[in-house]
Amino acid sequence: MQNKLLSLLLCWLVCLPAFAQKMQESQHQQPAAMLDLGTSMIAYGGELSKYASFSAMFQGRLVQTRNRWLNPAVELGWGKLVANNIRYVSETGTPNRSFNTSFFQLTAQAQLNIIKKPHQRLYIGQGIGMIRFNPKDDRNNALLNRPNTRATDESYSNFALLLPTSLGGVYHFPNHLGIGVEVGLMNTRTDYLDNISQLGDPTIKDNVLRIRFSVIAPLTYDSPERDTERKERLAKRREEIRLKNQREKEAFEQLKKQPKGKTNAAKPVKKAPTKKKTAKKSPAKNQQKKPKLFGIF
Repeated sequence: MQNKLLSLLLCWLVCLPAFAQKMQESQHQQPAAMLDLGTSMIAYGGELSKYASFSAMFQGRLVQTRNRWLNPAVELGWGKLVANNIRYVSETGTPNRSFNTSFFQLTAQAQLNIIKKPHQRLYIGQGIGMIRFNPKDDRNNALLNRPNTRATDESYSNFALLLPTSLGGVYHFPNHLGIGVEVGLMNTRTDYLDNISQLGDPTIKDNVLRIRFSVIAPLTYDSPERDTERKERLAKRREEIRLKNQREKEAFEQLKKQPKGKTNAAKPVKKAPTKKKTAKKSPAKNQQKKPKLFGIF
């Protein structure tokens, strides 16, 4: 055992200068992807506990850091939840009063950057994924295949949807290494992490609180050509936005300078009234009639 440890130590000492030189050379490059390795304190919330019992979870995450506002990530994690409540009773049955469940989860996440500077980043994360869990009792017997611990004809699947939400922050050193902290809820879309659902309170859903600490290292870098292209594209986009805003401002100023009530629209041309042609009366009709005497004769 001592020989193995000594060999690992010598290997690390040999590789350390090369690693340090590589990190120094890459200080002027832009990381394209980061490897985020972390451990979390997790706590179950449900019928048997309200985020009171903490256990451990381990995660590995790949984060694309090239974008300014939105950074996609993929996370793989595994951990164990535990809870015990000997005073828990149900009016309709005898559910388990303790459980432990090992789980495995895979999620895709979108991190929206609130603040992104060369050395600091603050983000809100929203993800979607799947979790596989296996609840067991205090004797380490699986509860999934024991229907007598649940209501009659009650069954469930040990696969469920995850919609994790988190708030996190990262600090990067000049060599692009970093440390991070993250707080959030896993938002499990199942009520069976503890094997209790119908025998419990239907208003209480199972969830997991997570407090995560991580170490971050660059995985890949943009090539100088791609970095230059990215900066030029970003500068071009900013110039287009500036010109668009300037044109809109000039058009608005011209609209304000126009007198009220006057428009550039052409007035409609009125047509001259057409003269009605009078028909010529016949000579017989044009003769004057003799006046009648006293209006009678």
